[in-house]
Amino acid sequence: MVLDHAETAEALERALQRRLLLVCGKGGVGKSSVAVALARLAASRGQRVLLTAMNAPQPFGGLLPGLAEDGVIACLPSGIEALNMVPTETLREYVLLVVKFQFIYKLIFENQLMRKFLRGIPSLAELMALGKLWYHFNQTEDGGRPRYDLLILDCPATGHGAGLLRLPRKVREATPPGPLQTIARDLEKMLGDSQRTGLVLVALPEETPVNELLELEAAAREEGVAPLLAVCNAFYPALPPRQARPGGIESEPLATLLSAHDAYQRRQALHARQLARLRAGAGTTVLTLPCCFKAEHNPIEPLLSVCQRILAHGGDASFDNWEDS
Repeated sequence: MVLDHAETAEALERALQRRLLLVCGKGGVGKSSVAVALARLAASRGQRVLLTAMNAPQPFGGLLPGLAEDGVIACLPSGIEALNMVPTETLREYVLLVVKFQFIYKLIFENQLMRKFLRGIPSLAELMALGKLWYHFNQTEDGGRPRYDLLILDCPATGHGAGLLRLPRKVREATPPGPLQTIARDLEKMLGDSQRTGLVLVALPEETPVNELLELEAAAREEGVAPLLAVCNAFYPALPPRQARPGGIESEPLATLLSAHDAYQRRQALHARQLARLRAGAGTTVLTLPCCFKAEHNPIEPLLSVCQRILAHGGDASFDNWEDS
């Protein structure tokens, strides 16, 4: 079964050559799985990767064992570094960058009244998290080499993701000249840098996720953020049509198997229609990832294998036995 064309491999290659990828989509579509798979894929090519989430209760869908405590960068055996950015820690780091002295931070920001005030500022946590991302985006080592070749943000679900893309502009428009407006301008510049930043949109081949992906793509373009790739996740590959039931054979297991085959075919037809909608409506290349039917299976390994084979074969690869690879 051929899932993609050569342009898919080119789009995937372009994505891996960016400095920052924002992975967005509706909750439950496998957004975190795609983010982790992209991070693993980049690390397997020798890139230094920082995978980030924003104050997630279960960062990266629980797919990264060994993740350190929130707010601390973890170096994982897979070769990637991972970080769940939390508001208190990102605010502390930013203030220390500005005022330099720990005791001033504690004096001002760790008293009860100030904490209540800060919690009441809309989107401050998200702004600080984007600021943390900007810091690592520009972080360099001795000699000027970037500390990370690729940063990946596993964005909040679609509604919050769209708000996240709008946030720097809204802060810039709403604040007078000063430090906060400077931060907002820097973030706008980072997100709008189409040569170094890109958006990866993820959906299931179902009506509502596809609708939300298309709406998010439109919102991103309005904010000057370039969509690089749309991922249609957990797609049911087509099966050959089943043969008619052999005459004279009546058994409950056979009837159940044939009924399951018919149900699968109906589901696959629905997926094919939604994939066609996505390809017609999205203004970017669509990467199709097949469904992993082994419920106990960690999806990262098969997704990583599919992406590696797409790159290796220029998008013209057969994945009939992809789960066994």
